Amino acid sequence: MTQSTYSILTTLCIALYSVWALAGDTLRIDFRQPQNVERDSLSVTVSNNETSPTGKTYHSVNINNTHKEGKLTLWLSGADTLCTLYYKGNDKVNMVMDGVRIGAMHIKNKKRTTLTVREGTENTLCGTEDTTHAATLYTKGKLHIKGQGTLRVLASDYMFEKEKKMPMMPQEMWQADSMFNHPPMNDMAFPHPFGEKPDGDFPPQGQTDGPPMGPPGGMKRMVGFEGIEAKKGLVIDSVNLYVEVPDDGINSNGQIEFRSGNILVISTGNDAVDSNYGDKAREKGWDTTAPAIICSGAKVTAVSLIGPPEEGLDCDNSPIAITGGVVVGMGAKAGPMGSSPLERLCTQPFRLLSEFTCVPEKPILLKEEDGSIVHEFTLPALSTTRDKDVPKQYSFTHVILSAPDKIEIAQ
Repeated sequence: MTQSTYSILTTLCIALYSVWALAGDTLRIDFRQPQNVERDSLSVTVSNNETSPTGKTYHSVNINNTHKEGKLTLWLSGADTLCTLYYKGNDKVNMVMDGVRIGAMHIKNKKRTTLTVREGTENTLCGTEDTTHAATLYTKGKLHIKGQGTLRVLASDYMFEKEKKMPMMPQEMWQADSMFNHPPMNDMAFPHPFGEKPDGDFPPQGQTDGPPMGPPGGMKRMVGFEGIEAKKGLVIDSVNLYVEVPDDGINSNGQIEFRSGNILVISTGNDAVDSNYGDKAREKGWDTTAPAIICSGAKVTAVSLIGPPEEGLDCDNSPIAITGGVVVGMGAKAGPMGSSPLERLCTQPFRLLSEFTCVPEKPILLKEEDGSIVHEFTLPALSTTRDKDVPKQYSFTHVILSAPDKIEIAQ
């Protein structure tokens, strides 16, 4: 190697290192043997064992990142199903899942968190009994899940008491209601159809034509754990995602966007996918005409098994926009219309069914008119949080179907 060649390579290496350093730092964590780390503005602490309400012994890896410049990358691997990852930071963070199997991830990050599921890997979040956030995957800021791998999000079956805000409904209904024993929802439960922007205040103030509305505030009730809770919005790209939990499968106060990938979300006791963007938009003065749930290219199957008033896709009085992919929302109605796509925001056809029945563990097919299959999925045999017996069949009263061409659903 000549001196000039050596000088060029040295200069190139220094330049590449400078770019890497400016882009941020990488920290590898193997959950089989996590280590304490102290360096500059980054600390990693492995906690002592903590006993859960049911007597299980949990522990955690706690990461505190006070650095304000440069994105941190956490490279995660290894298995420990009783371990929770807690992260607190100020700047954007990228977490690479490389064959991870742990209990949960709770990320209190002010800026966006990117969760990259490495291609060809199987990753599982098994659930926790930490009721602080009551979600298996929780982010305080926006969350972007991407990658070509597989991510499974499950939850503990531990139930606990929590004050929960409930939708406006006739008093005789909410007085008799419990989280897992819903009475039938009638047409006066919500005076405005979902999917359209209501005129005036919503929920309505003062008297209505129907019975008195309530409750005035939160009510304590037994609840379970959510799957993914991204407080400020969620985008899903490319990943193969499976969620099965007793509470909301996916929940956000921001918009939820499915760009690509194959997603199956099942809730046994609440909504499968629930965006509260509409409520927050009215509260914060955001654009109330913007869609709460956006499906632009993924294969999305969202299923709520519990019955009224929980839905497959719940948008809280804001629109659903479908511009690509395949969409299946299966559940019941919250109100007379249920959450539905808004035609002016959809660039591909959709249909609504008021009845569909299927049996567990048998493939469900979406077919075009020529018989070609555009989507196939199977629902496992699951009991609900209302009834511990596994039903012989599932019945749905509000089904949303959408694909580029006209389709039929059958089993």
